[in-house]
Amino acid sequence: MNIGDEIKPIVFDAVTKTFGTKLPSITEKAFKTELEKSFRTELKKPIAKLMGRTEDYRSFLSNNFEAIYDALPQYIINKRLTEFAEPVIGKDGKQIREKTAEGKK
Repeated sequence: MNIGDEIKPIVFDAVTKTFGTKLPSITEKAFKTELEKSFRTELKKPIAKLMGRTEDYRSFLSNNFEAIYDALPQYIINKRLTEFAEPVIGKDGKQIREKTAEGKK
């Protein structure tokens, strides 16, 4: 992605700061949530500034669509971008049922 050299030190500082705090053990479920929460807190403003508003935002998304799409985990795409959803396949090769009350039909 074209993030530019000005944001890279901000990202490195956020990573250093986040891992310098008390995070849950990597084996705990809460680790991923706390990590995302910390990155969201540290990087929201710099990333928003990088992407811009209205036309700048649209331009950023069009120029970086493939890199963003490739970086998103499938569960995020299935949850937030349903038009791009694909079935989630388990290690055994079978489709995993969605974790909703009725499952996806």
